[in-house]
Amino acid sequence: EELNKRSDEYTQKNEITIFTGTFNVNAVKYDGDLSPWIFPKIKDYNENNRINNGDSNSNNNNGGGVVTPINSDSNNNSNNSTSDKGHSGDDSGEENYNKENHGLIEDAEIDNEKIKLMEEIEKINKYHDYDIISIGLEEIVELSANKMMNIDPASRFFWEKKIKDVLNNNKNKSINQNHNKNDYVLLRSEQLGGIILLIFVKEIHSEKIKNVRGSVKKTGFGGMSSNKGGVAVAFDFSSTSLCFIASHLAAGFSNVDERHQNYKAIANGLKFLKNRKLSDFEAVIWMGDFNYRITLGNKDVKPRISKGDYSILFE
Repeated sequence: EELNKRSDEYTQKNEITIFTGTFNVNAVKYDGDLSPWIFPKIKDYNENNRINNGDSNSNNNNGGGVVTPINSDSNNNSNNSTSDKGHSGDDSGEENYNKENHGLIEDAEIDNEKIKLMEEIEKINKYHDYDIISIGLEEIVELSANKMMNIDPASRFFWEKKIKDVLNNNKNKSINQNHNKNDYVLLRSEQLGGIILLIFVKEIHSEKIKNVRGSVKKTGFGGMSSNKGGVAVAFDFSSTSLCFIASHLAAGFSNVDERHQNYKAIANGLKFLKNRKLSDFEAVIWMGDFNYRITLGNKDVKPRISKGDYSILFE
């Protein structure tokens, strides 16, 4: 207790920034530029939003990226106006028009929130100052029985090199990052079937990292097959323990219970050295293709998200 009271005398706290991204690549070795995904800019978001505007049935949101600040201790503390428009007809037509406009207003509010988030991300990206980058990919190979039995590492090597090249490309660096110590190195990669998890860190942080370990858990065909499951990489950054997970859960619209069971199996089945489990880590970041579906359309979903009304979305 006395030591805790005087912790400020021997504990130094620093904030680190983590980028996490996940995508189901459908066995495609993408040859385009990944910079807009890992280092997004507002102009890129606005352009994509313009192209996709109005596509209420789009099913292409298979990936995403998140920037997370976490407090890392060097000792033993954790964490971190609608326009006028004439209309004719009965009152039901007016009601429908008002509903459409309401949806447009809600969409605009959501877009404004996204732009605010993008502005915050762009402040970080000004110097591309991620300390840790975690990428989870699903279906890097076809999920056939033959592919699952004989995993070819070529696809994993392809993605390791491609992402590392993007991270260390000079055009993605600020003047402050030209020193080699600010290059990113691959700390560890883990693979299970078509799932890979890649952890990159700045070389300058290498001395702060220890106890790197990995774990995998199959959930396909009752835990026998690697076509579904989860992979994890854990390590200590200074005195803060971190765990990253990439997973691919059961597909099929009606297989909700199976996806629940997949989650539980992965959460309970990932084990590390000295029998450490997920609850032993101070921060756990879980990403992947979870395969959960929402039966409502965008016009119903987006207003609920903007209001924080999530209950019906989880039904």
